Amino acid sequence: MSRADSGMTTSTAATQLPSSAADRRLITTSGWTWIAVLAGLFLYVHWSYVNRMIHIATKASGGLNPLELIIHMIKNPWNPDWSHTLVVPLISLYFISRNRDRMAATRPAVFLPGLIVFVFGLLSFNFWTYPGRNDMFQGYSMIITLFGLALFLLGPSMMRHLWFPILYLALFVKISDRIWDSLAWRLQGIAAQCATVLLHIFSLFLDFDVNKVGNKITIGFMQDGAYLERGLEVAQACSGLRMLMAFIALGVAMAYLTDRGWWQRLIMILMAVPIAVAVNVGRVTMLGLLNLVNEEMTKGDFHTFLGMLMLIPAAGLFWLLGWVLDRIVVTDPTQAQTVPPPLPPEETGAPPIDARLALDVVKGAAGGVLLSVLIGVNCYLIVMSFRPDIGLQLLQKIGLIAEDAGASMSSLTPRLLLGVGVIALIGAIVGYCWMLLRHRGAAQDGRRGLIPLGSRGGTMAMASTAGILLASIFGFGTVRDAYGLVLMKEPVKLQKKLYQLRRDFWPWAFAASDKDLGPEELEVLGTRDYISYHMRDQEMMDGDRPVGVRWHMAYYTGKPDTVPHVPDRCYIGGGASGAGKSTVTLNLEGKEYRRVEGQVTAYSVLDRHRVSIPDTTISATIFRYHDPNTPDRIHRVLYFFVANNKFLANPDLVRAQGFLPWDRFSYYCKVEIGLGLVDSDEVAAARASRFLSTMMPEIMACLPDWQAVNATVPTDGPSSAE
Repeated sequence: MSRADSGMTTSTAATQLPSSAADRRLITTSGWTWIAVLAGLFLYVHWSYVNRMIHIATKASGGLNPLELIIHMIKNPWNPDWSHTLVVPLISLYFISRNRDRMAATRPAVFLPGLIVFVFGLLSFNFWTYPGRNDMFQGYSMIITLFGLALFLLGPSMMRHLWFPILYLALFVKISDRIWDSLAWRLQGIAAQCATVLLHIFSLFLDFDVNKVGNKITIGFMQDGAYLERGLEVAQACSGLRMLMAFIALGVAMAYLTDRGWWQRLIMILMAVPIAVAVNVGRVTMLGLLNLVNEEMTKGDFHTFLGMLMLIPAAGLFWLLGWVLDRIVVTDPTQAQTVPPPLPPEETGAPPIDARLALDVVKGAAGGVLLSVLIGVNCYLIVMSFRPDIGLQLLQKIGLIAEDAGASMSSLTPRLLLGVGVIALIGAIVGYCWMLLRHRGAAQDGRRGLIPLGSRGGTMAMASTAGILLASIFGFGTVRDAYGLVLMKEPVKLQKKLYQLRRDFWPWAFAASDKDLGPEELEVLGTRDYISYHMRDQEMMDGDRPVGVRWHMAYYTGKPDTVPHVPDRCYIGGGASGAGKSTVTLNLEGKEYRRVEGQVTAYSVLDRHRVSIPDTTISATIFRYHDPNTPDRIHRVLYFFVANNKFLANPDLVRAQGFLPWDRFSYYCKVEIGLGLVDSDEVAAARASRFLSTMMPEIMACLPDWQAVNATVPTDGPSSAE
């Protein structure tokens, strides 16, 4: 924090700020101009990720223009999991505003090592965009870039006041699904268990029964002479997951609202997750008690409102924790932190706008562009040294060499060129540093070697960052255009609604349909395009009963995020206990399947013509579990995904392989087949293969025709049908 930290064992006292600071300007007019230019370029470079987070926070699908996105944001509910991300930048700006007095008393100075952090962040962001394709690392790379930019232009002294507002933006980043799902799973169990204990205590006074199976709590009570049972499923909306990141963001912000010791702030941050879980346990308990009064009060808008209302007790708990921590040790009032008066205007004033200033801007921008070009060339030569095929392909796609020039290029020695490139880059860096240091002017506060931001060297540094950002926009934009990368996928409609599958397809007959999902369950599922049918085999018997399956499908499209729900989590949450899972191969068989020139087709009764099938073999996941009603026997359920005309066995493959970078559209459909009590995985796979051999042509008749979709979208990338 402040430079006047006492180092004593007492807690940090309140900061005393200058009383007269209204007549100064922290940022000059030219400073605001540079902020606007650099902020615009920074946002443009990282817009693909920012736009993605806006879509995730507002539950908007891809393909919306700005006006349509605004209308969607106004008319539709936002994503309870991640809507807080749009508030995080505003909180960061607030913390910067709170530190304006300290910042006004600190001299900004160019810090050359910060340029390394800045450039590394840019390279990392673009790598994780493609080929890395990892949203979480993209977001953290963006924060690194911003941190490096501020460190380079403002120096370590100013970063003492800016490090927290910048790092707080890490809460803007969506955490990886794999990490988040694992955390959600544990929180679901904790919320359900603790809420059950509290409800048991209340039942001693209110006369009702409580039973928990998995994450589902059932409350039984007498009403009007009849015994009623009402289920309270602790789905994600009630487990601590829905508001967890919002609570963490709130806790971190409150830890830094007042001047505290580092250990006090650390405790408040570490307590963010326990407080979030405790508040959500209270929420689930309240929903359980409301079930005794009126079941409708636990659903719909009131249910959502109750969740938002939990931010108030959470803020109260954080405030109480801070109050206790502030009184653990005695504060010494004589050790108050003071802030030096603001720097005189003449010490930080910018040079006048004249021809020399314009020349400095041009020099700085040119230096930044030159550094960017040399860094890019060296990165390319590194790729050429290990994968010359990829390097040549890039040159061909950009159009720098002809398609048949590969042989002549392959005779070059990329590592020799890399050595020359590294020497050139080192020379450029030395020349760049010399240019800035040569025009640093006098070190007005006695610190030698620094480059005041208001000097000519500081002007060149700001211009060079603009040049680097411009070069990044052009360079990485050229690569993206050459490969035809599509960073925000658009939705594609079903050819036919899934409910049209509610009929007989010999030898399988429709037997029954599950109860329609309620609003809260639909919110958790994430789509309204789903079916849950029970089908009966009219030719095959299992003992004295026909073989039957429970057939569930859910369709998603144009989603900026892919979080498929699978039995591994949902069944256990409903009370089952897992008994392992494995991957099996299903075979589509029958005379209706034909393979011509590598393309598989089959006749669809629903569509009345032949439809395309991705393959005649399907890699699927089979999940084994014990049902609470028959704990000594193993049930089996099998599932896989159809994602952009590919069969994929699990959600991880959907995220990693489901959508090619140059696909303009995206969809995935979960196909789940409940097989019940069967003797082995082999029997389960055989029955699923028999069912899908009949139903897969009908499923593909409902899903988008991928060949027709691609025929309407010209692309420079490899064929997405491959």
